[in-house]
Amino acid sequence: MFHLIRLAIWIVGLTVIGSFLLNFFDYQIDWDYVKKSQSRCFGVAIECQKTIQKEGAENAKCPVACFEFMKLIKKK
Repeated sequence: MFHLIRLAIWIVGLTVIGSFLLNFFDYQIDWDYVKKSQSRCFGVAIECQKTIQKEGAENAKCPVACFEFMKLIKKK
Protein backbone atom coordinates (compact mmCIF):
# COMPACT_ATOMS: atom_id res chain seq x y z
CA MET A 1 0.00 0.00 0.00
CA PHE A 2 2.88 2.33 0.81
CA HIS A 3 4.37 1.78 -2.64
CA LEU A 4 1.09 2.65 -4.33
CA ILE A 5 0.81 5.93 -2.39
CA ARG A 6 4.44 6.74 -3.14
CA LEU A 7 3.86 6.07 -6.85
CA ALA A 8 0.79 8.36 -6.86
CA ILE A 9 2.80 11.14 -5.20
CA TRP A 10 5.58 10.77 -7.80
CA ILE A 11 3.09 10.90 -10.68
CA VAL A 12 1.40 14.02 -9.31
CA GLY A 13 4.77 15.64 -8.66
CA LEU A 14 6.04 14.96 -12.18
CA THR A 15 2.78 16.28 -13.63
CA VAL A 16 3.10 19.53 -11.66
CA ILE A 17 6.76 19.96 -12.64
CA GLY A 18 5.91 19.24 -16.29
CA SER A 19 3.14 21.84 -16.19
CA PHE A 20 5.48 24.48 -14.82
CA LEU A 21 8.10 23.66 -17.44
CA LEU A 22 5.54 23.94 -20.25
CA ASN A 23 4.42 27.34 -18.96
CA PHE A 24 8.03 28.49 -18.54
CA PHE A 25 8.83 27.73 -22.19
CA ASP A 26 5.51 29.26 -23.40
CA TYR A 27 3.80 26.01 -24.35
CA GLN A 28 0.40 24.70 -23.38
CA ILE A 29 -1.66 21.55 -23.72
CA ASP A 30 -4.15 21.73 -26.58
CA TRP A 31 -7.30 20.56 -24.81
CA ASP A 32 -9.42 21.15 -27.95
CA TYR A 33 -7.33 18.57 -29.81
CA VAL A 34 -7.81 16.16 -26.91
CA LYS A 35 -11.60 16.55 -27.06
CA LYS A 36 -11.73 16.20 -30.85
CA SER A 37 -9.45 13.19 -30.93
CA GLN A 38 -11.36 11.57 -28.06
CA SER A 39 -14.57 11.53 -30.09
CA ARG A 40 -12.66 10.39 -33.19
CA CYS A 41 -10.93 7.58 -31.27
CA PHE A 42 -14.24 6.40 -29.80
CA GLY A 43 -15.63 6.26 -33.32
CA VAL A 44 -12.64 4.23 -34.49
CA ALA A 45 -12.99 1.89 -31.50
CA ILE A 46 -16.68 1.30 -32.22
CA GLU A 47 -15.95 0.54 -35.89
CA CYS A 48 -13.13 -1.78 -34.83
CA GLN A 49 -15.45 -3.57 -32.43
CA LYS A 50 -17.99 -4.10 -35.21
CA THR A 51 -15.26 -5.40 -37.51
CA ILE A 52 -14.04 -7.85 -34.87
CA GLN A 53 -17.57 -9.09 -34.27
CA LYS A 54 -18.16 -9.54 -37.99
CA GLU A 55 -14.82 -10.98 -39.17
CA GLY A 56 -13.27 -12.38 -36.03
CA ALA A 57 -10.14 -11.30 -34.19
CA GLU A 58 -7.69 -12.90 -36.64
CA ASN A 59 -8.95 -11.09 -39.75
CA ALA A 60 -9.77 -7.70 -38.24
CA LYS A 61 -7.66 -4.74 -39.30
CA CYS A 62 -8.08 -1.83 -36.90
CA PRO A 63 -6.12 1.43 -36.93
CA VAL A 64 -4.31 1.74 -33.64
CA ALA A 65 -2.90 5.26 -33.79
CA CYS A 66 -5.81 7.71 -33.73
CA PHE A 67 -4.00 10.19 -31.45
CA GLU A 68 -0.88 12.17 -32.40
CA PHE A 69 1.17 13.18 -29.39
CA MET A 70 3.03 15.88 -31.34
CA LYS A 71 -0.22 17.84 -31.70
CA LEU A 72 -0.94 17.64 -27.98
CA ILE A 73 1.44 20.47 -27.01
CA LYS A 74 1.28 23.79 -28.83
CA LYS A 75 2.97 27.17 -28.55
CA LYS A 76 1.03 29.89 -26.71
